[in-house]
Amino acid sequence: MSRVAHGERGQALAVAIAVASVALAAALAAASLRPTASRSEVASASASFAARVREMSLAAIVDGSARAVVFSMGDDAEPLLFARDADGGGLTRASIDAGREETGVPFRMARDHPGVSIGLPESGTIAGIPPSSARLDGGDPPVRVGSARMLTLTPEGHATSGTIYLSGREGDVCAVVIYGATVRVRVWCHDRVGDAWRMQ
Repeated sequence: MSRVAHGERGQALAVAIAVASVALAAALAAASLRPTASRSEVASASASFAARVREMSLAAIVDGSARAVVFSMGDDAEPLLFARDADGGGLTRASIDAGREETGVPFRMARDHPGVSIGLPESGTIAGIPPSSARLDGGDPPVRVGSARMLTLTPEGHATSGTIYLSGREGDVCAVVIYGATVRVRVWCHDRVGDAWRMQ
């Protein structure tokens, strides 16, 4: 075989290796970005939900009518409703179910935030939000706002205390925490690397 043929084969091999290296680097980059995108999706959905709760609290104070976020009693907590006390008689699960209160269209998280749902990661356990030392797993309730599963916001500027967990497609999770006495709403996101929660 001539030197020219050997040279051409060497060049072809070098090109093939270069192309394979670029393809591998691109695949690794895409894989590393997926969890970041998932974390961003969950954090964005959580921030949006927290903002909605704050808006509802302000509206309740301004017009004197209580508001509530009403979660499904089913396993997945969705769909959920946003309700207003229409008759001044107070918001209860019974009055909402009876149609006596003003409600909007049933809401599903994935409609506005694809890939995000109300829930905890299905596999493994994660640390609890400080100061809790209890660990969480997929079997734990993702909505913790009382047995009626209603987050109520009053005209007096109070709310039901509780926590709502949101999960993404890669197992990332954030939580919207409501401190009832002051209606402080905070978003915490779980860092899987350190198994710790960070306030956003």
